Amino acid sequence: MGRKLLNGCLVLLATFICPLSVIAAVGGGSLVFGASGEPSGVDIDVDSPTSVVVDEPFSIDVSVTNVADTMQTLDDIDLDAAALEVLEVMSTSPPFTRTSRNRFFKTYWFEEEIEPGATLKVSVEMVARETGTHPFWLDVCINVPNSCLNFEMEIVAR
Repeated sequence: MGRKLLNGCLVLLATFICPLSVIAAVGGGSLVFGASGEPSGVDIDVDSPTSVVVDEPFSIDVSVTNVADTMQTLDDIDLDAAALEVLEVMSTSPPFTRTSRNRFFKTYWFEEEIEPGATLKVSVEMVARETGTHPFWLDVCINVPNSCLNFEMEIVAR
């Protein structure tokens, strides 16, 4: 009885685990573990100054236009953690609902729905705390946290 139960468990494990391993090995892991990549159904524009004055506020403006026939959601905006050592986020409009951080980026969660044909504008109010050239990136993520469009920028603070 015990051997039959053990064999049955092994067959059950092999039935589910092995196909998942094969799918992940041949590049289909995103189908199982969550797709990532650039979002579709939206046009995203980011407007950032190239030169700012230290300790004077400036804004980075993000526009997300829903060009799909269905509702889209601005899930979050991720900012380069290294840049946040010298570029401080003071506020956003509309306000973010929460933040989270890892060693690579800080996430500002919005979860704002965008009707078909509508545009959502987000203004990120910032201050540069040190002079110099500060390259950084931000991701604008639509519908889920890993469907993002990446923007690389540089701000010179004097």
